Amino acid sequence: MNVWWFLAIMSGMGLAGRNVLFKMAGVKIDSAVAALVLSLSMSAVAIVYYLYQRTSAKLPLIPGEQTPQGLALACVAGFSLAAANIFLAYTYKAGGNAGLTGIIQNGVSLGLTILIGCLFLGETMRPLQMAGMAAAVLGIFLIVKG
Repeated sequence: MNVWWFLAIMSGMGLAGRNVLFKMAGVKIDSAVAALVLSLSMSAVAIVYYLYQRTSAKLPLIPGEQTPQGLALACVAGFSLAAANIFLAYTYKAGGNAGLTGIIQNGVSLGLTILIGCLFLGETMRPLQMAGMAAAVLGIFLIVKG
């Protein structure tokens, strides 16, 4: 198993924790407060990681040569994630089941990521991968309709 598989699994575990804990928090506090606290805690973790990464590798704290396009793309990615978290907070407040919400959210995310990857990043899907996607979509449908 390559390292990226392990990292992807760890990322998925983090999203699962976010989904369940965010739902638990959202029923105890206002949805907007939950989204704000989530974003602030994410920022704190990102700042600590950034400082650790820069100091442990003995890199300058403020790196040079950052392109405006790269910074803009990272900013739009942040807006996208914040919007996802806000919609997630209101989904739970509206009574969304954590398991089903996570499946729908991740299914849509996977489908759009693959589509965007193919259209804009030149990534390709092999026939077996396409069959897997079709099976996954059918599985999501069956789980949600269950």
